[in-house]
Amino acid sequence: MLFSFVSFAPIAIAVEDKPPVDVQELFSSKKPIYGESFTYPAGKGEMRLYKVDVQPSGVVPLHFHEAPLTSYI
Repeated sequence: MLFSFVSFAPIAIAVEDKPPVDVQELFSSKKPIYGESFTYPAGKGEMRLYKVDVQPSGVVPLHFHEAPLTSYI
């Protein structure tokens, strides 16, 4: 039984070392990949792709986005 506790200890420590919320920008462009520019009804458009990792019990503050977006959870 002692062996089972020892074998799982490094995994528990590794999870605790991560920040509660980690945001990484993966891509940003003012033009789509196919090259043509695009615009919103007012102003120039911009695409951004982020990877957001939220750990269990991590909290993302209440916020809003002023542009269309999509997300995958």
